[in-house]
Formats: sequence, C-alpha cells, structure tokens
Amino acid sequence: MSALRILSTQPWVEQLGSTLLHFLWEGLAIAAVHAVGRRWTERSFRPDARYIVACVALAMMAAAPILTWIALSPPAVKSVAASFAAPLSDSAPSAFHGAPVLLPGAPGGGAAPLLLWVVAIWIVGAMACWVRMLGGWILAERLRSRLVRRAPGEWQQALDRLKTRFRVSRPVQLLVSSLVQAPVVVGWLRPAVLVPVGALAGLPADQVEALLLHELAHIRRHDYLVNLFQGVVEAILFYHPAVWWISGHIRVERELCCDDMAVAASGDVLTYARALAELESARPAHAGMVMAASGGSLVNRIARLSGRPRPAPRTGSGSAAIIAAMIIAAATLAAFGQQAQRPKFEVASVKLTEEGFTRHRILVPNAAFGDPAVYDLLGDD
Repeated sequence: MSALRILSTQPWVEQLGSTLLHFLWEGLAIAAVHAVGRRWTERSFRPDARYIVACVALAMMAAAPILTWIALSPPAVKSVAASFAAPLSDSAPSAFHGAPVLLPGAPGGGAAPLLLWVVAIWIVGAMACWVRMLGGWILAERLRSRLVRRAPGEWQQALDRLKTRFRVSRPVQLLVSSLVQAPVVVGWLRPAVLVPVGALAGLPADQVEALLLHELAHIRRHDYLVNLFQGVVEAILFYHPAVWWISGHIRVERELCCDDMAVAASGDVLTYARALAELESARPAHAGMVMAASGGSLVNRIARLSGRPRPAPRTGSGSAAIIAAMIIAAATLAAFGQQAQRPKFEVASVKLTEEGFTRHRILVPNAAFGDPAVYDLLGDD
C-alpha cells in the first residue's frame, strides 16, 4: 500500500493512466481498420502486401499512446494566485501571499483511484513482459554458444554461395546445434544459422539448401529487428488483445514471404515443400528471438506452395476476438463514462488578519487515500 501511496503523489500517474485507458478504444479502432485492409488484400495480393499492412497497423498502435500522451500533456502549472490576483485591489497586490491550491485531479494533486490502479497494474504487467522478453534474448544468445560446433567446410561454402545469390553482405556463420529441431537464425549484426544435428547428413542436399535459403531470407529482410520491435510493442501494450492479434498476423505473413523468396531463389517448389514436410513433426523448441523455418502453420504453408486452396491462416478464434472487443468497449465506456467527482471542501474557516486581509483556510481531502490537505488563501476583506 505504501507503494501505491508514493505512486499517487507522482504528477505523471494520471496522465499515464488516461493514456493507457484511451488506447483501449484507439487499439480497437486500428484493429478494425487492419481487419478491413487484411480482408481486402487477402485474396488478390501477395503475402508481402499483407505483411506491410500488418506492420503499419502495429506501428500505428505503437504511435497512438505517444500521440495521446502528448495531447494529454497539461499546460504549465500555474499558481492559483494568478486567478485570484485580478479581483484583488490594485492598491495592495503584493500582499497576496496565498499558496497555490491543487485540487484532486489536477497535476500534482494526486491521481484518481481508477487511474492509480490502472498504472500500478500496467507497471507490474509490463515488467513481467520485459523479463520474459529479456529471458528470450538470453536464451537465443545461449543457443549459439551451447552444444554447438562449426558445420563442415563444404556446407559453410554452400551457405556463402547461397548468401551471394541473396546479396547478403554480412558474414553468416553456419553452426550445428544439439538444442534445435529445425534451422533457426540467431542475431542481427553477427547472424548465425543453426541447424539440427543430423540434418546436414540426414536430408538431401537440395532440401537442406532450400531450408538455408529460407533462413537467409529472414536475414535479407531484417526480420530479427522487426521481431524485436514486435516484442517491445507487446511488452508495453500487453493488455490489449488487438496488439497480439496483429502481431500474430505479422509472424504468419513473415514466414510466407520467406517461403516465396526461397522458392524464387531455388526454382523448385516441390523440393522446398518436401523440406517443410520433414519439419512438420519437428517443431523448434525455442521461440521468441529466433527466426525458424518451421514457424507458422507448416500444413497451410505446404498446401499453399503445392497450389491446393486452404482456408486463410488464422491467428486466433473469431468468437474470442469478438468477446475481447466487447470487453474492451465495455471497459472504455466504464472508464470514461463516469462523472468526474467534484472536490469536497469538508472544513472552511474565515479569519481577519492583522494586515486587513481575510485568511480562508480550506481542508481538501486527498483523492486517492483520503489524507486531507490544508490550504490558506488571502483575499480582500
């Protein structure tokens, strides 16, 4: 409770709480626009167009709270003496020594209980998401250093040849790992492709090269950075289901884009589809900060490459999305539909001072915890 008491005295709590609540309807509106754009591009456009639409939607979600924070920024806090100075007599303007009055809800006057709890819960949830994200990054870094060995020289040369075909200028290291079940990419500045033990010898060479092309496509497209951006947005706006919904679309379309690039580079759809089929029962055990060839729905990806129509990939249940939208709408109405409580002055006293001015003593209850504050005002008798 002491942490909440300290938090209630911070001037930014009310502004942050209002920003978080406003994003409830803002995120819902952006998700609705994204749904229309995705429906429009679902049939007649390639996956890279849908990928761009999803990335733009997520970027709009990241920008919305920033713009809302700026819009809600209060003007420079003015002393209430400026409001009382005009009615005072011009003969003794310097005699006004009243302290500024800070009412509940004003900057510095203590946050409302609803906004206080919103910020407190958000801080706890965001910290948990940041810890999860940091753990994923540490796990990804450990993948490239634990139980790994360099790939045979001929396979490193094959990777370098494929890298030249993709016009990837950065050095890419090929490692054999005992901790992965499918090829994955780790890192951005110094990327490394990890392949499972036995994959280089157990799969036909053309299928291995097809899978390596998929991983090089992730490097060429800088998907590691986009995935990092997704993690940051998810950690900050974790409480909104639409963020996870759009982020899931990005991950699905990302894999389809890399599939198309790998097929275009290899020129053999059947070989690549067979390579994906080999991964169907060997999903990667580690996700998050790695780019895996077996990401998304492998069944849908194989069917798409084979030319057999299948339902569009889904990232969640439609009924669950509708229920989440209704909950968000109800929460938004409940948060902003409440009437603002006017400050109640429980005690007021008027006394005449020696200088001939009237001293008004006002006792204002604290908005969050009920602790009263006393303010003295001086005015003309």
